[in-house]
Amino acid sequence: MYLETRRLILRTISIDDLDDMVEMQNDEVVLKYNCMKPMNHDEMRESLLTLQTDEKNIVLHHREEDKVIGFIDLSPDSLRYGVKSLTLSFYLNTKYASQGFMSEALRKVIDHAFQTLRLDVVSARAFLPNVASNRLLTHLGFIHEGTLRQAIRGYRDIVYDDCLYSMTKDDFIRLHGEDFPRNVLL
Repeated sequence: MYLETRRLILRTISIDDLDDMVEMQNDEVVLKYNCMKPMNHDEMRESLLTLQTDEKNIVLHHREEDKVIGFIDLSPDSLRYGVKSLTLSFYLNTKYASQGFMSEALRKVIDHAFQTLRLDVVSARAFLPNVASNRLLTHLGFIHEGTLRQAIRGYRDIVYDDCLYSMTKDDFIRLHGEDFPRNVLL
């Protein structure tokens, strides 16, 4: 996959991203709000060798700094059956938080999901205390479907409530109006 925004290149992850991914994955805030564990370089190398074969593992490559600053994963939606859907997971190097990078990237990926992949639904999840991610999903037009209580045991053995979101193809069309030709989406 290769997509571009004003400030970012969104592309499939590669082994060349090793140092940036280790930095990001070992960040306390990233670990706190994702189901991950810290990884050293060898563990990350093994992970990247597997992840780079799937075009739905996307890095946010900062154009000016020539650095990977975020990650987006599109994985099967385990809560839906017989519907063309994927679930978004995402995280960002905290040095780049609150600067609109993830919003910029997700807008492009969501567009790709509906326009190119022709999905019916894109879903997303965020831990309840992750205010920034919950706010971002709502800002992008996702609908909060509910909260699964005591759903995930995360980093440092903390159990989190999990907020569930979705955006349907109809939601996407409504949000973008005439910006996107309806015959392409239908």
